[in-house]
Amino acid sequence: MQHSPGAGAAHGLTGGTSLSLFVTHPTGERTEHLLTQEVKVGRLPECDIRVASAFLSRVHFIVRWEGDTLVVVSQHKLTASGSTGIGRVLGTYVNKQLVVGTRPITIGDRISPMPEPGPSDPVFIVGLTQSPTPAEQLPAAPKGMSGMLVGVGCVVLLGIIAAVVLSVVVF
Repeated sequence: MQHSPGAGAAHGLTGGTSLSLFVTHPTGERTEHLLTQEVKVGRLPECDIRVASAFLSRVHFIVRWEGDTLVVVSQHKLTASGSTGIGRVLGTYVNKQLVVGTRPITIGDRISPMPEPGPSDPVFIVGLTQSPTPAEQLPAAPKGMSGMLVGVGCVVLLGIIAAVVLSVVVF
């Protein structure tokens, strides 16, 4: 399915050309998702793009077309300075800038739940459609808190390993 006629003209898109959101999941898996009129991103099964990450809200952000403009709408509940989770400032960031409300996005923009995502954090990049991942092949979101706790546990374990390695290197 392509976006509405005329949508994307400001980005130089022509008939038959569409945009996708390329996702790098916390597992390292990469998927592509066609950007239709509105796409919800978060942990809930009802989201169009589900990502199992302790750093995403149930519905973290929405990408939608407003006329010819593609926008990201932050759904993460935060103050203007972001919210803190596991020692990080969380929110919806586009190219390292915090989004409060709605912000236009374009090809090449990077959306993430923190300004400096780590190697196991989810990252979303807007690009020209290549070959979207069918919905039935997408990774399932975790049920309940167990998935969140596993993600938090991995982050804590990585922090401990890094501290040990640094202490060995320094001494």
